[in-house]
Amino acid sequence: MSLSKFFNNRFNILYIIIFVIIIILSFRLATLTIVEGERYREDADVKKIKDIPIKAPRGKIYDRNGVILADNLTSFTVQLYKNKIKQDNLNEVVYTLTKILDENGETLIDEFPIILDTFAFNKENVETTYTPTEYVINVLRENNLINEWLNSETLIYNENYNVKNKVFLFLQKEYNDFPIELVDNNFQFVADTEKVKSFLIEIKIDENISPNNLVEYFLKQENRIFLNLLSNSKTRRYTYEFLNKKGLANDISLIGYSFIQDHRYKALKSSLVSNYEGITEKSTAKEDFIYLTKYYVFDYLFNTVYGEDDSKVIPGEILIKKLSEVYKDLPVTIKETDGVLTYEYVEGGNKQKYINELNLESTASAYELVTALALKEGKIINDIIVKDISYYAQSELLNRGINPNISISAWEYTPLYEKNTWVNNNVGKVENINAEDIFNKLKDDIKLDEEINDYDARNILVVRDRYKKQGYLSYHPIDICYDISEKTVAMVSERNHELSGINVEIEPIRYYPGKTQAAHILGYLGKISQETEIEEYIVKQKDKYSLDDIIGKTGIEEKFESYLAGQKGKKTVAVNNLGNTIESVAEVAPTPGDNLYLTIDSRLQAKAEEVLEKGLKALQVGGTYESEWGNYKFKDPYKNATSASLVAVDVKTGEVLALANYPSYDLNLFATGISTEDWNSLLNESKDPLAPRPLYNTALLTAIQPGSTFKMVTALAALEKGINPNAKVYCAGVMEVGQRKFGCWIYNMYGRKHGDQTIYEAIKNSCNFYFFTSMLGENPATGQKHGVKLDFEDVTEMAIKFGLNDPTGIEIDIPKEYSGGVPNLENKKSSARLYLRLFLEENLQFYIKDGYNMDSEELNNAINNIVGWLNEDIITRGEVYKRLEALNFNPDKTHNSKVPLVDILKYTYINHSVW
Repeated sequence: MSLSKFFNNRFNILYIIIFVIIIILSFRLATLTIVEGERYREDADVKKIKDIPIKAPRGKIYDRNGVILADNLTSFTVQLYKNKIKQDNLNEVVYTLTKILDENGETLIDEFPIILDTFAFNKENVETTYTPTEYVINVLRENNLINEWLNSETLIYNENYNVKNKVFLFLQKEYNDFPIELVDNNFQFVADTEKVKSFLIEIKIDENISPNNLVEYFLKQENRIFLNLLSNSKTRRYTYEFLNKKGLANDISLIGYSFIQDHRYKALKSSLVSNYEGITEKSTAKEDFIYLTKYYVFDYLFNTVYGEDDSKVIPGEILIKKLSEVYKDLPVTIKETDGVLTYEYVEGGNKQKYINELNLESTASAYELVTALALKEGKIINDIIVKDISYYAQSELLNRGINPNISISAWEYTPLYEKNTWVNNNVGKVENINAEDIFNKLKDDIKLDEEINDYDARNILVVRDRYKKQGYLSYHPIDICYDISEKTVAMVSERNHELSGINVEIEPIRYYPGKTQAAHILGYLGKISQETEIEEYIVKQKDKYSLDDIIGKTGIEEKFESYLAGQKGKKTVAVNNLGNTIESVAEVAPTPGDNLYLTIDSRLQAKAEEVLEKGLKALQVGGTYESEWGNYKFKDPYKNATSASLVAVDVKTGEVLALANYPSYDLNLFATGISTEDWNSLLNESKDPLAPRPLYNTALLTAIQPGSTFKMVTALAALEKGINPNAKVYCAGVMEVGQRKFGCWIYNMYGRKHGDQTIYEAIKNSCNFYFFTSMLGENPATGQKHGVKLDFEDVTEMAIKFGLNDPTGIEIDIPKEYSGGVPNLENKKSSARLYLRLFLEENLQFYIKDGYNMDSEELNNAINNIVGWLNEDIITRGEVYKRLEALNFNPDKTHNSKVPLVDILKYTYINHSVW
């Protein structure tokens, strides 16, 4: 066949084309699989490009003069990379690392819930206000055993153990210039005598003190130091053995294995029971949440509009709607205008019918009527709190410093919810959760060497717990330990060949040079944990925040979180389908947060804190208080004067120049997330109601009687009503009104009198007698008529004009400042009725006479009847007693508070409903 004939056949041409294509494809396939196969196989493994966040330094905070209050330091963080460590070597690497960290007194980031060797009381009724750990500390102090405790030794895990090295390492870290070293297990001053002298002068200690006595001094003075030392399970076991040998451990036992959440729950519940009458050991988390919401944020919730535009949530509207479903002729509507809610009566409605049924006064407001109905229909209000507005109720409680630690998604106390969740995630569903069994199972699961003791095993499990939580993000570094010392960095570097996958990174850490200075203004930091925080930062700002991030929790740090947080940088890496890093692609440096300047003057703030502490300590012991402005002799010591606040304001601008609370706390404790021990030392779980609580912001949260400063308001009210400022009132020192005597301060203290006083002199001399006369309209001592007679409303209206009923507007949201303290007669009655009804709805059934059966209708009628007693003139205890008996209640019966019903009604509610 000729070539021309071959090509004239179009099928042949088609065959040739197909053959050529096959040859080309085969060649290309061979190139891809043989020549470039390795590279393409690696590329095929790449799942996607990932970003590793780089922490940004927070913005700095300055006082008005540019003095720094909050700064950042560079610190060393130990990190573990999952993709750089072989699973077979993990236990060995982690064991080596944790031994290095433990030897140097470093603290692991510890979220592992099972703890070893914890103190517990042998019986529930040990008569003490201390926690078990505080009790142990107190036993050591009261028996002067600290020095012996320091110098003793015992076998723990078949090794000799004493606490000196732990104590030394902690104090060295606590005080950068600590002038003591540990040589051959003995405390010695460093060779630099000037350093020693300077340190002792700064802490105001005798220069002749011995090193041993100086260490003992710190252990006696600082509860926090002892609590941190006892956070170590070896030290706890050592201390228990020491006390047991002395015969001083009869009230204390050592629990080998336990869940930290159980301890937290017990302390939390005990604190709530002590502080809130309606919470009991048996009440559920949901019941406790409802109780706290009703008693402490009810009015805020149902008079507030949350959100904006389409996302508005108005609890008041929800309440009216639900009540209207039960009460078809409900005579109340609610209106919202520019975020302000108004409850109004419906014109022509059955207002009087409801007022009569609920035993309200004829002048009762529409809101009071709705409130009374809501409390009467307990299921309705409870359902609204739980199902419709729990998020906002939780926010309002937190804003007012009330944190019951309740998960509103699971309706369980957070510690118990976290424990159960952790157990389910790590060992599956367990009917009877036993800490020791789970601890041993986890050891078996990771095939730990049997020779490794439980103390070291737990440290390994602590790191492996964080390792597991990382999931598939193996390209993300896992933080193991924050703020390690340079010595530890050197030791990790020296043993780098044994620590594959371990790296030390330099990261910013918050630093407060003044430590406790302005603590309640600046506020503290912490990890994202509350459900409201998760919603705000993780859900709404997921590109900016992660669960491990540190945020502002209170004060300025919280209020200006968005300004201070900065913008994280990122290291972009390519990762394979296992999450392992293949290569670095790019890196973007973080952007520091914005700086803030406050109105605070740091020098004035420091002085305020100094004199506040000095004054309180002088009050506690009595005697003469000496100062450069003069001396003052206290008549008696005031041992319970343990807390106070002091605020200095520029009267021309309203700027806050200083705001001091005592006691305060070291803000640096929170820089990387506070330890459990430090948190407990600040929280103060003591059952003593007068025990000082460092975290409590007294200046913002406490309503304080204004005292004689209020005389200027009374004086202005008198001037407005037409008093002649030059008219004189004779101060006789004391006056009798009714059957009571009221004395001027000069009479009460010295038995003297001011004599004739004009309004100018009365303000200058703070003469109580003059202002008593202004309210009475005449001088009882002389019978002389005063120019005017001030009414209650004259004074309160003037106070309101001065803004004393309004928030100051201080730029701190958490805790929310207390405001609204100007008295109002109707509001006082209304509030008394509200809280009495709350109490009766929750508790009255517990006071029914034994053997008497009372149905719900009779109980409701009794509640309305008792609430109606507040509409009368004040009634005697005897009358209350008789009326309760007539209603078939036992007046002498007690419930949670151990106070008889008759006294609760008389002294808590009836007496407080009148002026």
